[in-house]
Amino acid sequence: MGRFRTWLSFRMCTGVALTVIALSYGGQAIYLTAKAELAQILLLRAWQQGQLSKQATVPWPWADTQPVALLNVPALSLQQVVLDSHSGEALAFGPGLVSVGNSHVLAGHRDSHFEYLRNLEVGDALTLRHLSGSVARYRITEIFVLDVRESIDYVPPEESLTLITCYPFDALAAGGPLRYVIQGTLTI
Repeated sequence: MGRFRTWLSFRMCTGVALTVIALSYGGQAIYLTAKAELAQILLLRAWQQGQLSKQATVPWPWADTQPVALLNVPALSLQQVVLDSHSGEALAFGPGLVSVGNSHVLAGHRDSHFEYLRNLEVGDALTLRHLSGSVARYRITEIFVLDVRESIDYVPPEESLTLITCYPFDALAAGGPLRYVIQGTLTI
């Protein structure tokens, strides 16, 4: 009888430990999703304040990034606040803007803010509204996968909008050598 109780106690402890581990992983995912959603609300509020003042506004007192544009994706009824930084910390809150000449490159995480890129198609429209009030309209002309081991010196075409994220979308680990690239051409 004593061995049975020991065995039963061991099984219960193992079950509780496995449940705690599973909840911690699930809890982490829920926490990150909630943080990203709350950040978008605060970023949108800062974007709206910036539109009124015509200057970038920090979304919370300790923020090291600020909204500089608003991306609109009509095909998916989606809009996102775009940040002035593409650092790893900033990308946790939204896509980041990199200007290259007369072109704009937006970088975002494949498993959060840019997860929807897989649903876009050639011909879809994109709009980028800047704090200054100017609006640029683009049409998606190309979608491709780039291997950064081979094409480290990729330069986007003039007057284009490029959306870029890690690829494949369902990879277990982020940061591999492949990038999913959506190229949009200015339609004026």
